[in-house]
Amino acid sequence: QVLNEEGKPSRSAASMGVYRTIKQHTPIVMYEYADTRSGKIPQEFLEGFQGHLISDAYDGYNKVFGVIRCLCNVHALRKFKEAYKLLANTKARKQSDEAKAILQYDEIFHLNHRIEERAKEKYSDFEKRMAYITKRRKDEIKPKFDQFLSWLEEIEPKIAGR
Repeated sequence: QVLNEEGKPSRSAASMGVYRTIKQHTPIVMYEYADTRSGKIPQEFLEGFQGHLISDAYDGYNKVFGVIRCLCNVHALRKFKEAYKLLANTKARKQSDEAKAILQYDEIFHLNHRIEERAKEKYSDFEKRMAYITKRRKDEIKPKFDQFLSWLEEIEPKIAGR
């Protein structure tokens, strides 16, 4: 439930869609309240949109046609943090795959932040700044992320049943 709505039980489904541009001089953020969690909501809102759609793993976004679906790494990191909290607070917890995944995500996120900060310092022109960020991400982050994904695929059979 998005809000404590009068006359609606706390178990009722509602949603707040947040849509944000990323490749704009001034990002645009739009909110859309719906009294349902149906996939028709983003499908109708994003009708005609083409490009990358970054979202959580909610299946309703699969109804949006003409997009390249990208899952959000912040949401994935949250799942590792939730799993980490469930582990017994022992020495083994600090050596767990969950802890290792959190550390790798932190490294990638910090590197991305440094790249963005460097870009702001170097370029006032938006297009040049975005070109710099894109190149640095490809050269510096993508190899680390590819290695991280390979490691996740390697450990997936071990942690899938947890």
